[in-house]
Amino acid sequence: MVSAVVKWLAFYGYIADQEDMWALGFIVDQAEVRVKNLINRSAIPKDLEPVVVDIAAGEFLRRKKTTGSLDGFDLDAAIESIKEGDTSVSYSGNTTGEQRLDALISRLTSVSQGQLARYRRLVW
Repeated sequence: MVSAVVKWLAFYGYIADQEDMWALGFIVDQAEVRVKNLINRSAIPKDLEPVVVDIAAGEFLRRKKTTGSLDGFDLDAAIESIKEGDTSVSYSGNTTGEQRLDALISRLTSVSQGQLARYRRLVW
């Protein structure tokens, strides 16, 4: 799944290098554990893999930003609109690049309970 996260980050404008691979692997593992805990399963269903990729990409960007090592990422170009299915979000022209990046990170790391409900198993 790390390769999918690398491609997803590239889509958003961050090109991961070899030094990022260990951190990406760690963050993907954490994202998988988070989703597994939310659905009470020992494996990630194929349909939820994109959710794990989103979470991992968002967490990676958050950690890079927090540590001040988000080099080469153009904050001003950071997504002005996002469209997923029939839902779209646009950021007004008066938002800063950092605000748009924060909104992107928040969207990527948020998990809708509706996405997970179909796969959730009850624990007795």
